[in-house]
Amino acid sequence: MTERIADRRVQRTRRPLHKALMSLILEKKYESITVQEILDRADVGRSTFYMHFQDKDELLFDGFQYLQSFLESGQEVSGTPPRNS
Repeated sequence: MTERIADRRVQRTRRPLHKALMSLILEKKYESITVQEILDRADVGRSTFYMHFQDKDELLFDGFQYLQSFLESGQEVSGTPPRNS
């Protein structure tokens, strides 16, 4: 039960960081985005960010890993591969 609460706390911290990074990527090139811009957009402190990630690259990679696991679990649940339109 304690692990589940910790997971929710981690999710509540990571979710705005991921959203902030994605919204910034839509506005400008990834290379020009700074950690400070991500922090400002997500309203998360610098020390909190570094408790979860080493840098913005790790944040991006974590987002891709989440997306991959989400897509894989969706295909397993449906039992059928996605159709090509």
